[in-house]
Amino acid sequence: PSGLAQLRAFQSAKEKGADVPEVVCFERQSNWGGIWNYTWRTGTDEYGEPVHC
Repeated sequence: PSGLAQLRAFQSAKEKGADVPEVVCFERQSNWGGIWNYTWRTGTDEYGEPVHC
């Protein structure tokens, strides 16, 4: 698991007393959100299909 679901799972485990490791998050874009972060910038993949950059 990854992303927000995993962060929520760690939070829930910590609230129940579990020993949770330190979490460090990295994001390639200037805004958080991964695939849910829409951008108008588009390009094409190797098959000519439109993709968001």
